[in-house]
Amino acid sequence: LIESANGTNVAAELGMAWGEVSFEALLALDPEILLIRDGSTSPEKEQLRAQIAKLPTHPVWKEVKAVQDGRIHILPHGPLNIPGPRIMKAYASVSEAIWN
Repeated sequence: LIESANGTNVAAELGMAWGEVSFEALLALDPEILLIRDGSTSPEKEQLRAQIAKLPTHPVWKEVKAVQDGRIHILPHGPLNIPGPRIMKAYASVSEAIWN
């Protein structure tokens, strides 16, 4: 979806399209935008937002361009998690995050 939206998935340079990335790799990649899938329950959503709010004060995360510029986008859980006709909603959310 990122490539279809004319974006570049910098994590692909690590040989994977998504997943956990070491702090060293994160700093080397220095992404301009972070796309994060939302939680599926209210507690998960609250926890995610609390973790994101702490990123600007984290010793490593605060050095990442996306965090410095406030370009952290939470994408809806459903369309990204469940394959099917809602893929266009997922594409729209990824495109909007990249280009707005």
